[in-house]
Amino acid sequence: MGARYASGWLVASATAALLACGCGAAGNGSRGASSDRSVTLLIPPSERPAWIELARAYERGRPGARVEIVEGPQSTDLRENLCTASLLARDPTFDLLYLDVTWAPKFAAAGWLLPLDGLLSESELSEFLPAALATGRHRGRLYRVPVRTDCGLLYWRRDWLEAAGRAPPETFDDLLATAKALQDPPERWGFVWQGKQYEGLVCAFLEVLHGFGGPKPYGGVCVSARAPLRRTRGSPRPPFWRRRRRCGRSRGTRLRTGSGGGRSPARA
Repeated sequence: MGARYASGWLVASATAALLACGCGAAGNGSRGASSDRSVTLLIPPSERPAWIELARAYERGRPGARVEIVEGPQSTDLRENLCTASLLARDPTFDLLYLDVTWAPKFAAAGWLLPLDGLLSESELSEFLPAALATGRHRGRLYRVPVRTDCGLLYWRRDWLEAAGRAPPETFDDLLATAKALQDPPERWGFVWQGKQYEGLVCAFLEVLHGFGGPKPYGGVCVSARAPLRRTRGSPRPPFWRRRRRCGRSRGTRLRTGSGGGRSPARA
């Protein structure tokens, strides 16, 4: 979502979430937009600067409004657990829910969210990527509006590849061969990726699934200046991850570690 939409939507979306998730908070007087013009948003610590800027811009344009930014766990899975526990307990602490794409159907099906249909015009909705907007729909109703979107990228050390006389990989076989040739564990890993059992591993798997010709969930699209890695014609399909681990060419890492604990000529 562009900054002007994110700022303008901050309280409107939060109020809708409060009515569904606050479990009567507005009615019993303990909390609610009618008596308290403040809303609370749970975010990962790494995104605090961006959200603080949006919140303060909203407050400046609406005297008396207050947006409280609360830092939760950096891990997506831990934040989902925290939100789920709060909603199950009918706790009205959080008003505005910052949802990952996979949460919206579950939360909407549980009755924790109110539909947002009609709060944005068709012309405003048309400014979003269709696939990103579609992830916020459940049974034909809109429950989540994108604040941002991202996509998986493969990037590499250009100087290392040039020194070895290698071109950037265009197939999985190229990636494996380059990683094997340039690696020197534990100082240099051939390929660093999101291998921990958490939400990031699902994202990494879907990229490989797409590269091998598999379906794209939610009607996803690939936005890239280069074509995505593809399977070499005639090569077997599934064993990419298994081959990569068996050959010692990669190192699994959580997304939040960033560097993966070592240098690498290629990283996802």
